[in-house]
Amino acid sequence: MDAALAGAEEALETATATTGVEVPVVGLERVRGIALVWRGNTREGHVQLMDALERARRVDAVFEEVLILDTLATLYGDDDAADKRDSIIQRLGIVKLPPFLTVS
Repeated sequence: MDAALAGAEEALETATATTGVEVPVVGLERVRGIALVWRGNTREGHVQLMDALERARRVDAVFEEVLILDTLATLYGDDDAADKRDSIIQRLGIVKLPPFLTVS
């Protein structure tokens, strides 16, 4: 867990210092949020995921938005996030999402 969090934070630091990489930053924020939850920092993880969701919407990263909504539904049982995820999946015709990140 600590290595995943450290890796996400290092990559985020590099990416945010680089212009034109908004979509990869969203993915890194999502991974950081998941790593925080795995470490037991559920509140901080939720804040990170909500920040990532806001950024995804701002830069029109719709697939990342779906992945973040899926994460919120999976980790927090957020029914509203699940409904929004399902609506976007149906609208875009997504057949299957990648497997959720899990601890090995």
